[in-house]
Amino acid sequence: MRITKQTSNYETIETLLTRLENFTDCDVQRLSDNEIIITCHANKTVAICDWLANTEHCRTGGIIAEETDSEWELCYVLYSMEHNSLFNIIVRQSLDNTSFESVSVPVHAFDWHEREIEDVFELDFKGHPRLGDFVLHDEQWIEGLSPMRRQFISAAALEEQNERDWKPRRILVAPGAFVMPVGPVFSGISSPVNYLIETVGEEVIRSYPRLFYNYKGIEKVFEQKSIDEGLLLSERFAQSTAISHGVTYCNAIEKIFGVSIPDRALILRGFLAELERIRHHTGVITEIIESTALGIAASEVSIAEEELLRLTAKLTGHRYGINMICPGGMRRDISDQPVKQASNEVNDITESLMDLQIALSHSSSFLDRLEQVGKLNKSDISTYGLVGPIARASGISSDLRKGLPYGIYSEYGIQEQILFEGDNYARLRVLFDEIAESNSLCATFANAISKYSITRIELPQVAIQESALGWVEAPQGANFFFVRIDSDNKIVRTRIMPPAFANWHGLHKATEGFAFQDFPICLSTLGLSVGENDR
Repeated sequence: MRITKQTSNYETIETLLTRLENFTDCDVQRLSDNEIIITCHANKTVAICDWLANTEHCRTGGIIAEETDSEWELCYVLYSMEHNSLFNIIVRQSLDNTSFESVSVPVHAFDWHEREIEDVFELDFKGHPRLGDFVLHDEQWIEGLSPMRRQFISAAALEEQNERDWKPRRILVAPGAFVMPVGPVFSGISSPVNYLIETVGEEVIRSYPRLFYNYKGIEKVFEQKSIDEGLLLSERFAQSTAISHGVTYCNAIEKIFGVSIPDRALILRGFLAELERIRHHTGVITEIIESTALGIAASEVSIAEEELLRLTAKLTGHRYGINMICPGGMRRDISDQPVKQASNEVNDITESLMDLQIALSHSSSFLDRLEQVGKLNKSDISTYGLVGPIARASGISSDLRKGLPYGIYSEYGIQEQILFEGDNYARLRVLFDEIAESNSLCATFANAISKYSITRIELPQVAIQESALGWVEAPQGANFFFVRIDSDNKIVRTRIMPPAFANWHGLHKATEGFAFQDFPICLSTLGLSVGENDR
């Protein structure tokens, strides 16, 4: 039996809430055991976010922007691993006032969130050093489009943008300096992303990605969809992590309706989520090994990834587990014996991967490409808001299964895998360690499943609240879904804050200062998703 029942530290959290109340024009309410609402005046937002992030060491989840009939509402999401609590800092102002103070100056992790909101809502963040040409590229989209505003009709045809002579910003002017553009079009199945790498000789001086070439406007598409239609969208905008996104969405919906799903459904969700984590990490390990040109080892891991995909298909009917999860539990049950057999197969695959890890650890040519390369320190992780295995490889506790336990993880704890070197090799080792931990969890869930029988309850007709924030620890890190519904149970607003969006923010810190030929290796160890970002 694993560690059980993780709960908030009430003594420390109550002390923290008392300190929050010292901020004037600030109303603090406890929404649940681990979720707190802080409503404040616009001129207090920066100070409160600064204090939570830089004094109380809270991590950043993102910003939720909403346009109501009469006002703007911005919600800044931060969470504390120490206090097992999540904070929603809410500020409101009239629709005719589209200017907010930038929080990104003291809390740089909010940088990209403000840039995205400025692009799609046309809100101005005073003091932000760089706005514009982020999600909506100047040469692709017309000015003033604001695709997330209420007046924007997603079905209407868009005017063609005039051709513009876009050029990347350069900082290097030394003799011999040049910009190496990589992408945005790649062969194979890679999604479009443009890497701009400035270098003198072999050393990368500056690098940054230009993303969102396949911006889908998924959050706009959600509007006026039914709850079931919203689940369909949640699972499909980045299907390689379909289970994580589906569970996150369902967690939000179940909070809106105030239901607790049956234990068997929780166990099945946990089992499928850990199976997805193992398969995802195996895919990232394949890319890391391929980037170092170890073809035979890469083929071995690729075979393991394919076996995991087929195992998921055998359990669920889909290689990525789509159409299994639903609000209220599971669409259909999986019998005890197939789950136990799947756990045994996962264990066999895990053992083969652990053998490969040992072999790689004795390859000097492999280690030379990873050790002391692509380093990210604790300060980098906190400054850029990086999450998941990337954060844990640099000594930062960031696993929501432990820090904000949800679902089955409220009963069965996890052993968080943390290293401190922060380099490419540390990130690889964390992936292997997390595969072993997920394998152990799968065995635990498989052994416990026969105790329970009910897999689904129906949602009530009437919701107990209008909106809720759901979260899970996806394979890449913290994943947040905000959902608001109307009186007809139609979706009014959805905000998706995936781990990829957070982790792309720190790509340049892992690649600058290292050799140009190390760039693809650093990139592969970060396990970044383009599709998840182009939501």
